[in-house]
Amino acid sequence: MTKPENDNIELRNFLEYLGGFKSFITHSLRFFFRLIRKNLVILLLPPLLGFSYAAYRYFNSEESFPVEMQLAFNELHKRTYGEMILHLHDHLENEDYALVADALGMTEPEVREIRHLEALNIARSPLHEDMNSDKHPFYVVAEISDRSISQKLQNGIIEYLRNNPLNSERRRINLANMKDRYEFLRQQLAWMDSIKAAYNDQLKSSGFKEKEAEELAIDRLFSLSDSFYQEMLNLRSGIESYKAVELIFGFMPAEKAVRPSIGGLLYKYGLLGLAVSLVMLLWMAIPTGKKE
Repeated sequence: MTKPENDNIELRNFLEYLGGFKSFITHSLRFFFRLIRKNLVILLLPPLLGFSYAAYRYFNSEESFPVEMQLAFNELHKRTYGEMILHLHDHLENEDYALVADALGMTEPEVREIRHLEALNIARSPLHEDMNSDKHPFYVVAEISDRSISQKLQNGIIEYLRNNPLNSERRRINLANMKDRYEFLRQQLAWMDSIKAAYNDQLKSSGFKEKEAEELAIDRLFSLSDSFYQEMLNLRSGIESYKAVELIFGFMPAEKAVRPSIGGLLYKYGLLGLAVSLVMLLWMAIPTGKKE
């Protein structure tokens, strides 16, 4: 068989395959359209119920002030902070207001004004599900019905996260290590200063030229003392300001309270209803066994 004949056979087979695929798609679409026309009312019911529930949620929702703050952390894994906030959220859902008030240093009436509380990672995903070990900042977002509690809530959350027992112990250990290092550097600098003073006295008495002095190993001592001094400044700053959790920016409630977006609710619950309709459609498309 020649090569052109082989090419013709392969082209014919390919066209037959395309024709079969086209026929399959056409028959499938006709089947689903007939199924939709036959069960239109049933299939429209879930999206309509979704839209109705979205409208119900909107008109029955209370106005609130959405707020958020961004925090940096120096201790523990960020997932721990996400779980701590999740515990508060669960207690709010269960109306354990006394427990939340005690944890945040607030009163029960103030805690009752918290409508929502959640911790998110830098990508706006739930923080308690984040397993990455990076040190990116995270967010705490909340919805409150009284904007006057925002500052107290912010401070309460920060202290709640900082006062984790393990955080407190690690802070104590790290501060002790930093102080030990600071004291060691202070003693080393004092020793270096005495050597530099003796060196200067020797230069004055011996009359070394400046070029000869630069060739001595003492220049390394000057460089090392400078680096030690810079490290001491950093340690002093760290000792004075070291915190397990630090605020980057805090809650800033708007002047007017807002409701949840009606568009967002319609989209969310309408899409859910559409998904239910598609599942129902696929279920109806499954052929049943033959009747005997």
